[in-house]
Amino acid sequence: RRGLGVGAKMGCVLQPSVILSSSSTKNHTGARPTQRIAAESGNWNLWERTTFLVFDSFDSGEMSEEEAQKLVLENADECLGYCFHEADPGFRWIVRKGSTRLTCQDGWTCMTFEHPCPTALEVELFEDLFLRDPEALGSFGHEVREWKRPGRGEGLADKRPGGLDLLGSMDPNDLQQG
Repeated sequence: RRGLGVGAKMGCVLQPSVILSSSSTKNHTGARPTQRIAAESGNWNLWERTTFLVFDSFDSGEMSEEEAQKLVLENADECLGYCFHEADPGFRWIVRKGSTRLTCQDGWTCMTFEHPCPTALEVELFEDLFLRDPEALGSFGHEVREWKRPGRGEGLADKRPGGLDLLGSMDPNDLQQG
């Protein structure tokens, strides 16, 4: 594919991800983004020394940061973000959702877009009989005035920096780190 040819032309070499000891995690950006940048409809997350496998990129080529961000947002159902290498910072790969993330990659930087959860006022959230039944919690039922869902603008975990997520990130090396 086009992305691989350009990567080889630029001389960019992917390095094997390393297993980190607790003393070396200071410079590791695999678990959390280096920086979060607020945008109109969510957050851009900057990941230094991180890239994604680009052989199946959505698009690639010379483009400005604004063009790359616009392309990601216009195709938000399919795209996760974009990455670039310091050898040619104007060349960007638009990365598909589900692409493999690689950490500890010298010279690489990527930006991912984080969409916030829609609030309970913006979408109709699923309700089942359990949710509507005050007896569902047994002896605790009298203490519950109303059900709340975290991160949905109902007053439960709504102010968490970066939004609500089950897992901040996953990395195959997490299994080896313990």
